[in-house]
Amino acid sequence: MLYVDVDDATVRRRRVENLVDPRRRDVGVDVLEEHLAGFEPPGDDESAVRVRSADELDQVWRVGR
Repeated sequence: MLYVDVDDATVRRRRVENLVDPRRRDVGVDVLEEHLAGFEPPGDDESAVRVRSADELDQVWRVGR
């Protein structure tokens, strides 16, 4: 499991930025807020790969190839 670890403010900002691109599918603000309110990050027992930046994602991608 790949867990992209970003704060809620970043998620909200990126949603708004995506609205200007008609190729991006929208998630309604009410749905997004419901998901953010109930989301629990993966626990240590779930063996998730935690990624906090594009650089970290690039490293994970290279190792997995």
